[in-house]
Amino acid sequence: MNLVQTVAPTSEPLSLTNAKTFMHILETDEDTLITSMIVSAREYAESYTNRQFEIATWELITDCMYSGLTIPKSTVTEISSIEYMDADGVYQTLSTDDYYLYFEYGAAKLYFNSIPSYKDDKRAIKITFKAGYTTVPSSIVSYLKVLVSTLYENREQYIIGVSIETMANPAIHKMLDMYKVKTI
Repeated sequence: MNLVQTVAPTSEPLSLTNAKTFMHILETDEDTLITSMIVSAREYAESYTNRQFEIATWELITDCMYSGLTIPKSTVTEISSIEYMDADGVYQTLSTDDYYLYFEYGAAKLYFNSIPSYKDDKRAIKITFKAGYTTVPSSIVSYLKVLVSTLYENREQYIIGVSIETMANPAIHKMLDMYKVKTI
């Protein structure tokens, strides 16, 4: 199974302005650094939760098609297309009447009304979909604010022998647990 983001989101769930307001920073000297920390914090949180926060397009390539196939990125908002490789190695588009999307325990899954015959190939099935929130939950944005602030204030991994994980409030990391989606 291969998952690739084909169209990136156009914005971050936490803006530079909101991050700087939270951290009480007025100057612009470190805007580039803070922006990179926002991206890093978001990427970590998305990876931890198996979710896409801002709308993005993804392509999932797999070798098999079956009912109950889990899309390994939530929150899926749209299946753009499902293609399968025919016996000649040419992709054919599956009709939208032949499948539907459903959600189980926060994970997006596909149910197929009929499954066409397809070539035995590692790239036999190509699913293009969009995932992301229309409005990112405020607790996720709050988590990102705290994580970016912690990264900014503690730029080294260790400060006098104490790791960032030890310094950070463990309850902050639990804010993401309610959003975590198990995809297997």
